[in-house]
Amino acid sequence: MHSKWGLMCGALVGASFLALDPAAAQSVSDSEKIERLQRATEQLQKQLKTLQDEIAQTKKQTEKVEAKVEAAPARYDNSGWGFHFLAGQSWSLLTQNQVGITPRKENIPLTIDANYVVGFNYVRQWQIRAVGDVFPGISLGVSVENPAAIFLGSTATAPLGTGGAFPSGGIVNGTVVNFVNTGGGGDFLQNVNVTTDQAPDIIEKAAFDPGWGHYEIYGLQRFFSDNTLRCIAGLCTAGSTTMVGTTDNKTTFGAGVGGSVLLPLIPKYLELTASGLYGRGVGRYAAGQLPDVTIGPDGSLSLVRGWSAMAGLVGHPWEGLDVYAYAGIEEVQPNFFNVGTTLFGLGNPGFSNAGCLITTPFSFAGNTPANCIANNRRLSDVTVGFWQNVYKGDYGRVAVGAQYEYIKREVFEGVGGAPSTDNNIVLTSLRYYPF
Repeated sequence: MHSKWGLMCGALVGASFLALDPAAAQSVSDSEKIERLQRATEQLQKQLKTLQDEIAQTKKQTEKVEAKVEAAPARYDNSGWGFHFLAGQSWSLLTQNQVGITPRKENIPLTIDANYVVGFNYVRQWQIRAVGDVFPGISLGVSVENPAAIFLGSTATAPLGTGGAFPSGGIVNGTVVNFVNTGGGGDFLQNVNVTTDQAPDIIEKAAFDPGWGHYEIYGLQRFFSDNTLRCIAGLCTAGSTTMVGTTDNKTTFGAGVGGSVLLPLIPKYLELTASGLYGRGVGRYAAGQLPDVTIGPDGSLSLVRGWSAMAGLVGHPWEGLDVYAYAGIEEVQPNFFNVGTTLFGLGNPGFSNAGCLITTPFSFAGNTPANCIANNRRLSDVTVGFWQNVYKGDYGRVAVGAQYEYIKREVFEGVGGAPSTDNNIVLTSLRYYPF
């Protein structure tokens, strides 16, 4: 390849000297000069044709079917067919990508803390994923992912749990409810609370790369399950009896829709990222982890409607410096009911918040008093920071970062009002990357 480029350049230089040298012009006729130029031009055309054929052949070899398998997580990529497969623990398919639907190309906030930003849609979990590149710049993907539920439910009487919240189950309207079991047996789930979901979460995504920006839309389906036991003697007090066959498994279907954009406002210098998710039972897929479900009147898990959104700007003023600013919000709607004088659910206005702003020995020890239900309603966040390379060379890279974050928590209105709290956080980091 290099030798042919040399021949072409040599021929061009020779032709130029031939055309411009006065001595040569005096010794040969005009017709001879024209003939020589024509021969040189023909030679150049032949060499150019040969070079074009070699480039085309190289491109064809590069674009032919390439299939490779990688581990951790297990991946299979076939670029010729436009098919990609992943199995193992990875970022959820719902997490925004930088381009296409490509593992390890997720668009993760640059924050120092790995809890990221309120409103950022993500989880890392086990999954099986298939992706197809259906057209240039268009990819479609589907995954089945490890299910888990975030539950928050309260009752004014709270026969199980502290401060009115059910940690793993409870008694609702005469029905014992179980939706969390604790692992045992000495395995990796020892003392780990595991929800009783019967089916994996399902996620679909379409990604578009039209040439300017990256765009995504996605859907989410979830299947929440719990077990109930109806007692014969009223409120299932100690010593109550049950009939064989009275246990029941209940499944509630949840779903959500969302999308994201990544826009190069000033290519190589400034980009805008934004994402959002809305649905019923979608709280787990945002950084703030607001609840997915609460307990319904019949003991089944009742969906919590909610939404989350995040937007950010990332700048690269010069080589080695990244500056970022993010803002996010997550919010859920109330879901409650009453049975006589007993109050249940999420955000019930009859719950007491009167003790939330009073310090007692009980609360000072980290406990939640019974008169401070304070169900979370909204989380909001503003984060700014930077990363600056201080060394990048043969021995790796060293970067220094600093970040300021403001977080606010608001709760549902109850007896005694709706107290809120906020926090200002400053983080610094010095990191070394050996590769």
